[in-house]
Amino acid sequence: MRVVGARVLDLFSGSGAMGLEAISRGAKEVIFNDTSKAAVDVIKKNGGSEIYNLDYMGLLEKLRNQKFDIVFLDPPYESDFGVRAIEFLIQNKMAKLTVFESDRNHDFDGLNLRVKKYGKAVVHFLFAE
Repeated sequence: MRVVGARVLDLFSGSGAMGLEAISRGAKEVIFNDTSKAAVDVIKKNGGSEIYNLDYMGLLEKLRNQKFDIVFLDPPYESDFGVRAIEFLIQNKMAKLTVFESDRNHDFDGLNLRVKKYGKAVVHFLFAE
């Protein structure tokens, strides 16, 4: 998956590192979102332009009819937010590639999936059919 010219959603942005890296690698557009006002302020300082301070499902509902080349998901590890977001993304055919970081391996039956482990982090790469 190429980043140059890509449309990217960084749903649980935190500092915005993933989305900002995508911008530095030539992404055409990056939408950032985090529920933390402090995180949103950091993203603004670091150069993010389209930034939301919404609940993740609220933003997904708002963007329901939009398509993204890449969606980054790094939700709180102890939550089911990532799995629920992936279900929504799949149901609405919103993403070509979803990169989901978790603290454990998740099984997504019937999906084109690659999994890599980096220390305690498990990163799932889900490719649209």
